[in-house]
Amino acid sequence: MEIITVRDEKLLDNFTAEQFQEFINSLINENALILRDKEVSLKEEERWLKNIKRKIKNKSVVLVLLVDKEKIAGICEVRRKPFRQSHNVDFGLAVRREYRGKGYGRALLKKGIEEALSYLKAKNLWISYIDGNIPAKNLYEKLGFKEVFRFKEYSRVGNYLRDEVLLLYKK
Repeated sequence: MEIITVRDEKLLDNFTAEQFQEFINSLINENALILRDKEVSLKEEERWLKNIKRKIKNKSVVLVLLVDKEKIAGICEVRRKPFRQSHNVDFGLAVRREYRGKGYGRALLKKGIEEALSYLKAKNLWISYIDGNIPAKNLYEKLGFKEVFRFKEYSRVGNYLRDEVLLLYKK
């Protein structure tokens, strides 16, 4: 098991779009509480990979990857906002089911926070989760995030609308 910080887009040449596609589709197929709910095609994932490489090159994204042999087991995407919001960073965090509850999500997010503060020089760090995702809520709060806002009935989960909960990092 290895955690890899990707600040140089050339590091992503060690991975294929198929590996990222398999990762995201594994989350979608388990009905994880993430934004996507439909499988990602290879073409979509190739576009994502090309786009993320460009963003890494422009220093607007850092990826922190959890890799088990050649399998992507988790990702923390650290994203700088553009223009007048460039002092803000938000995160996307996902870990495969079989790797959850072992501290990997915590390790990924802690490294993501370090990258946001030191490399991206962020002032405000934001993260969100879909209400009902108790493990995400607990992790974020343990690492210093505090709830600041709820978007009522913002995300659809099955036949239900759930709140999207926005948290701000407090040192």
